[in-house]
Amino acid sequence: MKFLLVLPTDRLGGAERVAMNLVRLLAKNEHHIIYIHFLSLDKSLSWDEFNNFSNVNITYSYSSSVKFGILSFLNVAREIEDSIDYIYSTHAHVNILLCTLRRIGFLKCKKLILRESSILSTRYSGFKKRLIDIAYLPYGNQDLLICQTNLMREKIIEHRGLRISKNSIVIPNPLDFEKINTNLKFSNNIQHPSYFNVVMVGRLIEIKNHKLVLESLSNIKMNINFIVVGEGPLRNDLEDLANHCAKNIKVDFVGAVSNPYKYMKCADLGIISSFSEGFPNVLIEMMASGTKDIIITPCTGDLNLIPNITVTEGFSVYEMEQIITNKVNNPLDNSNVYKNYSLSRDVKSYWDCIKDAMEIK
Repeated sequence: MKFLLVLPTDRLGGAERVAMNLVRLLAKNEHHIIYIHFLSLDKSLSWDEFNNFSNVNITYSYSSSVKFGILSFLNVAREIEDSIDYIYSTHAHVNILLCTLRRIGFLKCKKLILRESSILSTRYSGFKKRLIDIAYLPYGNQDLLICQTNLMREKIIEHRGLRISKNSIVIPNPLDFEKINTNLKFSNNIQHPSYFNVVMVGRLIEIKNHKLVLESLSNIKMNINFIVVGEGPLRNDLEDLANHCAKNIKVDFVGAVSNPYKYMKCADLGIISSFSEGFPNVLIEMMASGTKDIIITPCTGDLNLIPNITVTEGFSVYEMEQIITNKVNNPLDNSNVYKNYSLSRDVKSYWDCIKDAMEIK
């Protein structure tokens, strides 16, 4: 089988990690030929592991901008033959591009698989929302539209209609347990035993809402070691906020790392404070890595299906402060429950669900 994955960038966010997990699985079959095309030239080196696979081919649009990379992709699309079995995409703007090209007969493939990465219909309002509504119009000729949660599927049907949301199903995000366990096996113990270890993992951008947690820690005078894993444009601002607000605790910004799981493994508490998510992969990654307890804001759907996590009522600094204080004073260890639950999210099951949905043998 021949696969083509089209991604905007090679930087690793949640959507890219889902795609990478799928590539790792597919590449193990030597009869599969996998093409990955990035619409911008970032060269983050995150995908270099696939250089060792003879059946994986990675190409870039030679542009620092995704917008110009889309123009460059037209040449790639022109060369794609209908022998491509599956084209897979996981970002709305790329999905729109592929649906448009397929609709006008410029893109040929046997199956077009789209994954929604976020619930855009509820994130914006006004003029920007109207633009997004228009942008979604090319949707509808996909063979499968993967939604991460029941809420996401309900919203796309409600706001886009049955034509655009055609062939939509819910498939939860997968994990590559082999990769996670390998990273954990060779990880040093970085836990500070005299501290209560708290971790956040994610890009340092506004929607991840690190500010909520830093401000919540400002009045907590306890031995807390707060590790922030990730990189992004807000790093300097968040470091300044930490110096101002979180003077009573130890805060460590470790940046983007190749092995975030070692920090999750040593965490007494993991926090996800996003305003909105399709579904935060890091939640299940924390569960698989050994994080003992987890707090999450109501940023996505289906959180009620996940055992032993604490979901906040909203995005209040006071509420987050009270919950963290209670966790420090009354620590819990849910790691065994979390581990058992996470095992249901393996990447093979993810691919099997895709094949079953399209009745592929």
